[in-house]
Amino acid sequence: MTMIPLTDTSRRPLRYPAMTTAIILINALVFLLELMGGESFVRQWSVIPADLVAGKGWVTIFSAMFMHGGWMHIIGNMIFLHAFGPEVEDAMGRLRFLTFYLLSGIAARTTRLKVGTSALAVGSRQW
Repeated sequence: MTMIPLTDTSRRPLRYPAMTTAIILINALVFLLELMGGESFVRQWSVIPADLVAGKGWVTIFSAMFMHGGWMHIIGNMIFLHAFGPEVEDAMGRLRFLTFYLLSGIAARTTRLKVGTSALAVGSRQW
């Protein structure tokens, strides 16, 4: 028995989890771009609350959803997405799953802004 779930053995998806796979690949690509681009990439694509309040940088609400603060952050998130995403996608359908994923990210970012942090936000990490 392992402590890290690699799959959900209680339910197997009926079809290939294309959306889950696409989201994992996008996260990996953005993380690679983060590593190559360094701080300038992070500053360009992370949520900066002051910019949002001023009506600028709204695309960062989406781009920050795919950014991670380090290796453990992305590994942990992708393991759980790989373990549970296929079953959720299968139950909801691909489009509804993508909508759920994106709306969850928007809700998280909106909550973060309402709490009042002024730090730059990458995924769930602040700089």
